[in-house]
Amino acid sequence: MFHHDPPPGAPFIEPIVPPSRPEPPHGPPKVKESIRIYRPGDPAEIGGKAELIQRALFPDVRERRLQVHPASGALWFGGARRTGGPRPPSPIQAREAAAAFLADARRRLAAEDGRLAGIVPGDLRLLDTWAGSEGGGDRGGTTVCRFARTLRPSPAEPPVPVFGEMVEIWVDAAGVVRSFGSTCRLLVADTTVARLPSPDPETFHEHGKEAGLIYLSGDEDEERDAICPFWIRWGEELAVISPASGHSMAVRLVPTRFPGGVALEALTVGGSGRFEYSWQAWSPLAPAEFVSLSRGASARVGVGVWDVVARVRDVVNDVTEKAMLRVVGTNG
Repeated sequence: MFHHDPPPGAPFIEPIVPPSRPEPPHGPPKVKESIRIYRPGDPAEIGGKAELIQRALFPDVRERRLQVHPASGALWFGGARRTGGPRPPSPIQAREAAAAFLADARRRLAAEDGRLAGIVPGDLRLLDTWAGSEGGGDRGGTTVCRFARTLRPSPAEPPVPVFGEMVEIWVDAAGVVRSFGSTCRLLVADTTVARLPSPDPETFHEHGKEAGLIYLSGDEDEERDAICPFWIRWGEELAVISPASGHSMAVRLVPTRFPGGVALEALTVGGSGRFEYSWQAWSPLAPAEFVSLSRGASARVGVGVWDVVARVRDVVNDVTEKAMLRVVGTNG
């Protein structure tokens, strides 16, 4: 939905199972404190009010239409003709324009429909700003401001990043916001649940650095029923996560090749342990032709190149996570 590749440097997140260790004499570690999980609303409600949202965001533009992703409610609006010449605005000018646009959009949305006020979250943090010049015709210079969404794990804690949710605002050379994109989901509820302690420092921490908290939201093509917290440890190239609540879980597909195909297992970290599984596969040459594979914790595909997805639903906590993997099955 966004029309550019994100800047390089974001670490790859690889969920792992911490090494097993003997339990202390007094039993397993006790769950302490509490933490929030968040529930997103129905993307269909956002799609049904696209015109209202567009009026709040861009009341003076009629020749373009707001796009709403049916799976997540992610928004994209490619604005009207750019003005002001080929030179992009300065980062300071662009940030001021973006801040004013966000504040005005929230006010307009609240006035139109209070339920949609969260379409443009107030808990945004500026990530970066970059500029580029586009010449020719009516294509002028633009500066892009990118914001990360944040959420509070508890009232007493500062907001932490939400991976998978951000806002981009494109400001033209005249200092006018012309385009807008958001992968931020509309949140309708939050629940306080038990907080899991961060893993043993010997297995999870590195060089004396303590684990921090994040929320994982998934990509814009993914339907989602909860946004849950995780502990994260940053490394130079990798980031390792661990569940921070009993609702938090991560899924990883582990392939094993055999003559005639590939066997896959869905390794789930976290959750209640009571899971429902749904597997699908398709060939990259026919991405619209889905093959149902299994309703268990494992599945198999035959000879060929396959994109495989497993969805794992925690039936106790009503949380669903998925994992995807491309595999190659051979006869050898």
